[in-house]
Parts: sequence; C-alpha cells; structure tokens
Amino acid sequence: MNIKKLSDHSVDIDLLDENSVVFDLGGYKGDFTKELLNIVNCYVYIYEPNYRLTSIKELFGNKNKVSINYKGISSVEGVKDLYIGMKSGPGWIKQTGSSYDSTHKDVRHKKIKTELTTLEYEMKKYNIKEIDLIKINIEGEERNVVPILPFNKIKQISISFHEHCNIDGYTIETSNNLREIIKNNGFKEVIYNNYDTLFIREDTLNEK
Repeated sequence: MNIKKLSDHSVDIDLLDENSVVFDLGGYKGDFTKELLNIVNCYVYIYEPNYRLTSIKELFGNKNKVSINYKGISSVEGVKDLYIGMKSGPGWIKQTGSSYDSTHKDVRHKKIKTELTTLEYEMKKYNIKEIDLIKINIEGEERNVVPILPFNKIKQISISFHEHCNIDGYTIETSNNLREIIKNNGFKEVIYNNYDTLFIREDTLNEK
C-alpha cells in the first residue's frame, strides 16, 4: 500500500494509474481532484451540486481527462433543494459548503434548486464498467448513496461520515451501519476516522 492523504481523504495511490477512473462525489472547490492529479494523471468525474462553486471550472475546464458535473449523486434522479452555508464577505457564495439536509449545522435556510442523478445512470452515460476510486463527501447524503453502490465495480472507497453535523436522524449508529454495509460487500476497512475512512475491496488487496 501507498496511502496518501489528499484534501482530508486517504487514498491508496498504488491502486491508481493514468488509466484509472475516479469519481469525486462532493467536489466542492476541487481541492481533492487537484491534489490527486498532481500525483497521477487519471480520469476524474466530479459531481458537485452547488453550481455556484465556479472554481471547479476554473481549475479543470481545459483538462480533457476531467468531467465536471454540477449535479448531486443520490438514490433517485430529479430536482431537489440544496441548502447552502452563509459566510461573511462578498465572495462567500463561491466558498460555502452545502447539504441536502436543512438541519446540517453548517448550512442556513438559503437554498437553490439542483439536479440529482444516480451513480448507475452516470456510469452508463459515460460507459464506465469499473471505478478504481470513489471519494464520497456529500454532507449526509451518503445515507442514501452507500446502500446502493455497485460494490463489485469499485476498488476503493474514501468516505467522510457526518454524525458530527447534527443532521436529524444521523448518529454514530448511522455511520456504523453504513460501515457495516460496505464491509459486508467485500471491503476491508483500512483507515477509520469519522472524517476520513478508507475501504479497499478485499479481492483487490489479494491481487497485490
């Protein structure tokens, strides 16, 4: 293993090369993808529902191996209100975090309409058969995404859980249940931290 921490997410770099496919769910300002591409020039599909975070386009708009999607990944397709944080200063709208849950401690009741899609649809759209790495930092929406992940098509999962965000109904038991779902689908938990948890598919580990 060659585990590196990229923008608060641990990744086994040894499992990636220039042909690898990475899904960045919760792209935010693009920090994770930027740090990843500095190490390995792989294919990255970014999903960020807050279309006002324009730094993603500024960073990657001219890179042909990066696909920018201003959409949220969930269990259904459609349109949904995204609650966004409030920060002081004229540039706050390009800096703030967001969540689909209005009870998240870092958001207020200002909201925007955003597009939802599913991982299954996006994989078919881009004709992707296997994901080498999926990074998930989607501020509570992982409750809906993790149970329906195509686990047999994913090699490693780097995820943040959000029991610390005061989201209604999201407790440490929620995080533990999601962890068990992933492990029961053939993944080894390599690193566990509420903010940074890395899973690697066990048959992938056996190949190394």
